[in-house]
Amino acid sequence: ELGDRTKIAFMMGNIGRIYTFMGNLAEAERHLKTNIDLSDDLGDQLEVARARLSLGYVQMQRGEYEQAEQSFEIAYPMIIAAASSRDEAICLSYQGELARRRNFLPESQTLLDKALQVAEKVAPETTLVGRILRQQAGTALLSSNLRLAKRLIARALPIMGGNGDRVTCG
Repeated sequence: ELGDRTKIAFMMGNIGRIYTFMGNLAEAERHLKTNIDLSDDLGDQLEVARARLSLGYVQMQRGEYEQAEQSFEIAYPMIIAAASSRDEAICLSYQGELARRRNFLPESQTLLDKALQVAEKVAPETTLVGRILRQQAGTALLSSNLRLAKRLIARALPIMGGNGDRVTCG
């Protein structure tokens, strides 16, 4: 009613992320695309980049790997331009997960290593770091490197447990 396009754009992104968590990927995509359009009109490139990251994640969950890759490739330079290290770590981790799903294991490891370096600088000992360690362990498992996978999980579990993430610990 107030016509506040900035708040509407932000709300569309949040609603899209909620639908993602609920597993309603069609509604998530619809709201995230609205967020992208509104934020682009407003010139908020960081919000566009974040919405593109979320959209790419939805596309990855649906097995639309080429579209997800495009979404991440569009978002990454915008994130770098905005100097948002946390978003950079998230983008790199999503790209690493996508590479792992596509069975591009060396590329996955490289991306996840870079994501971990960024995350450890911006948010050490947080769930951001723990999630990247978990992703690295998944790549190590697919590479049949059980020793590395165990080391990564041994490092991730105290971080995730210390931050109350019982689902990841389970």
